[in-house]
Amino acid sequence: MKVAIVNESVDPVRGGAETSANEMAVRLAEWGAEVTLVAADAPPGPVQEKVRSVVLSRRGATRAGRTCAFLQSVEQHCRDVRYDIVHAVMPCLSCDLYQPRGGTFAATIAHNLARAPNAAARLVRRVAGPLNFKQQYLRRVERDLLLRSNPPFVAAVSNLVAQQVRDHVPDFPADRLRVIFNACGAAEQDPPTDSERMEARRKLAVAPDCALLLFVAHNFRLKGLPELLESLRGIGLDSWTLLIAGRGDSSPYLKAAARLIISDRVRFLGSVPAVRPLLAAADLLVHPTWYDPCSRVVLEALCAGVPVVTTRLNGACEAIPAGAGIVIESPADTAALSAAIQSALKPAVRAASAEHVPAQRAALSMRRHAEDLLRFYQLVCSARSTSR
Repeated sequence: MKVAIVNESVDPVRGGAETSANEMAVRLAEWGAEVTLVAADAPPGPVQEKVRSVVLSRRGATRAGRTCAFLQSVEQHCRDVRYDIVHAVMPCLSCDLYQPRGGTFAATIAHNLARAPNAAARLVRRVAGPLNFKQQYLRRVERDLLLRSNPPFVAAVSNLVAQQVRDHVPDFPADRLRVIFNACGAAEQDPPTDSERMEARRKLAVAPDCALLLFVAHNFRLKGLPELLESLRGIGLDSWTLLIAGRGDSSPYLKAAARLIISDRVRFLGSVPAVRPLLAAADLLVHPTWYDPCSRVVLEALCAGVPVVTTRLNGACEAIPAGAGIVIESPADTAALSAAIQSALKPAVRAASAEHVPAQRAALSMRRHAEDLLRFYQLVCSARSTSR
């Protein structure tokens, strides 16, 4: 089966969707598919011997213009090559299967607008929103794609994303929408050992008896960092440290930490090359997000045996076993967040997390994800041949 995985970028440095595209390609090839990554940039190194990459043009004066040019190049490329399955991670009119790994663009735009810091900022974003031509262009392509009389099949990475599709297009055919739950490469690694934990803490200069909280995100505001800092004011822990990893401007949050008199316990690490050493050291991953289709770092924590506190606004909460973490309704309830953090640090929660690791590694592996996708591909091909 010839499969094209289409995304504008496949450089893992850029984020989770790009990392997943590479991991999917490798695992699909292992299951026997002939896989080509179709992008506007080449992977930084060889993905795998059996995985090809095709770099297409995206010339243009603006970001939206370059994205439009790329999608036009994809259309022509797919007409020329004739793949059995065109699997698009970004909205693409030539796709047979659409997998919005970042959630639908309509939902993403709405959630980012809602997280403006105040009414004036929300007004500015409403006015300036249409000027984000790339995002608006992709939203229109996505809507046109899903509203077609013969729409593509959709592989949602969580029930949360499947509901976004239903909300966005209420009449979308139910038989063309399936949840193929997200996965991560970390599921195929052994969980961190006690010696890894000790070494990671030594390098981070964290005392053995310190409760180490970990927050990993690039969009600090959307992922609930302001609320997390607020929840830690006066928290009933003798010794704790919050590590914050990810790209973003730390200055407003350092000021907030100073105002809350917790700045001596909060450390910004910036962008990190790998999350595993941080998970090895951590006692708890805190991801109090306002919106996340299915957070990879939560899945990585579950596979590492690290307890998780997150919200129902995160599709990854669907994977948290009973007793291995705590899910709150919203980051807005900082009292509930504070209580959840204290509860999740109890030894029984850590023990439950460790107990569930083997099952989590099987359920969240990219091999399982690729196998589910291949079965879905067969359904897509069967439906296409029947309609001819």
